[in-house]
Amino acid sequence: MADLVPVKRGSTAPARRDEPRPQLHPSREVYAPLVSPFAEFDELWNRMVSRFFAPSVPWADWSQEWRPAVDLEETEDAWVFEVELPGARREDIQVEVTETELMISGTIEERERVGAVRHRARRSGSFQYRTSLPAGVDPAKVDARFENGLLTVRVQRPERSKAHRIKIN
Repeated sequence: MADLVPVKRGSTAPARRDEPRPQLHPSREVYAPLVSPFAEFDELWNRMVSRFFAPSVPWADWSQEWRPAVDLEETEDAWVFEVELPGARREDIQVEVTETELMISGTIEERERVGAVRHRARRSGSFQYRTSLPAGVDPAKVDARFENGLLTVRVQRPERSKAHRIKIN
């Protein structure tokens, strides 16, 4: 029954009976309450402000192992892996290649912060990226370069996996 008691906007207290009730729109066959032209704007504003000041996501446990963003490009003679590692140091990254697998791992240390962290999007801690490679890859023909937070690993394609154009008779 308490849900049916009129409530003043912005308050949880019931409205007093001597306050004016909402006016009804006379031009409609079915009378509907007049709505403020700014009601939708107020609702959107409240939703925006509440999201802006919402606490950070509670499920974001930054201490666990994570997987960096990787772009893979295939050229005629190689597969090129570009791994985003902002804040990483060259000596904290390991690249291991076998005939069938590429593994990139390492750690990014969290820098010391002075103020309160209001938003956090960059990852720190241990990371690992693994992918299978086609048979026949020569680990000796793999080259890695780290520059400006971007690790580029170039895996030379084996001769037999390169495309050969066939002439049609």
